[in-house]
Amino acid sequence: MTSQPASIAWKPAVWLLAGDLVMILLFTAAGSREHHYGFTLYQTFFTALPFLLAWIAAGFVMGAFRPKAYSGFGAGAAAAALSWVVALPFGLVLRRFMYGKPIFTIYGVLALFFVYLFLMLWRSLFITLRRRRKTAP
Repeated sequence: MTSQPASIAWKPAVWLLAGDLVMILLFTAAGSREHHYGFTLYQTFFTALPFLLAWIAAGFVMGAFRPKAYSGFGAGAAAAALSWVVALPFGLVLRRFMYGKPIFTIYGVLALFFVYLFLMLWRSLFITLRRRRKTAP
């Protein structure tokens, strides 16, 4: 019996995390554009940074990158929801300390819904592609 190298086990999680971070950045870029704040990669990154950090921390603690989180749509939705519900308040607090922005704003409510939507679009695509890859001859 052969065992897979340890690097194989973490590859899906890295891709999942990378896609999640891109989705958070896309949400931030869309918001910046919608509110006419201008759009630069630098500005978008630093605006999103508290939420990127919060997502990484909450995702690892709450299991958003474990194999169960990408084993199926229901498990993926649950893992993302649980992690995002933890990450968002943490991100708002980080945003307060990093940039002096208020913690409780309509932004938090919109981010709760729309970032989760962005995450689920990505994660659904990720799960679908993994399933197709596994069943391909």
